[in-house]
Amino acid sequence: MPRRQSVGPASPTLRSYRVSYCSFESAERDNAEDFAEFVNGKQYGVAKVSELEDGRYRILVLIIMPVAQHLIYSVSGFMLCLSRVFLIDYQGWGSVVQRS
Repeated sequence: MPRRQSVGPASPTLRSYRVSYCSFESAERDNAEDFAEFVNGKQYGVAKVSELEDGRYRILVLIIMPVAQHLIYSVSGFMLCLSRVFLIDYQGWGSVVQRS
């Protein structure tokens, strides 16, 4: 049986940098809390709800994952779908790059 050849070194990006966050907003506290409970319960990330000055609610979701373009696109699309299910506004994502 032929030996499997290495394609090249593993990408340090996929192993080394791993903190991202998604931000959502809602006018309804119940929708915000239901969404956060779902994300936390499924362990998709760590979601926290906070009240904004204008009476709306922000949900910040911290996600531990490699910061790679194809993964960010996938997770971002999934979070957009979840926001539609829970009737909240998806504000986007960002990342805090840290070495693991």
